[in-house]
Amino acid sequence: AFLQIVESVGQGVTEFKEGDHVLTVFTGECMQCRQCTSGKSNVCEVLGLERRGVMHSDQKTRFSINGKPIYHYCAVSSFSEYTVVHSGCAVKVSPLAPLEKICLLSCGVAAGKNLKA
Repeated sequence: AFLQIVESVGQGVTEFKEGDHVLTVFTGECMQCRQCTSGKSNVCEVLGLERRGVMHSDQKTRFSINGKPIYHYCAVSSFSEYTVVHSGCAVKVSPLAPLEKICLLSCGVAAGKNLKA
C-alpha cells in the first residue's frame, strides 16, 4: 500500500514527526522550483517522477542486499515494508482515516498536497 506511518525523520525535516500517517507520492513537490510556485502545475522540476531508482537528494539508493544496491521504485518504494522518501514525496493525512481505505488515494491524487482526509 502507499500509506505509510512515519518511523523516523531525517535531519532538517520539520513537516513530519514519528507516528504521522502519510501517503507517499511518486510526483512530489519541492515547493520552491518554478513549477511548484506557479500554482499551475504539479510537475515539480526537482521531485518529478524519478525513474533512475535513486534518492533525489544525493542520487544514491537507501537499500542494499549483500552490498549490492536495490533501486527505489518511482522514488517511494511503496511495495516494501519500510521505505525512505524525500519529504516532498509524502502527504500527511488524518490518523483517523481508515488505513485500508485511505491507501487507495495515493496514486489517484499524486502530489495532492492539499488532501484532507
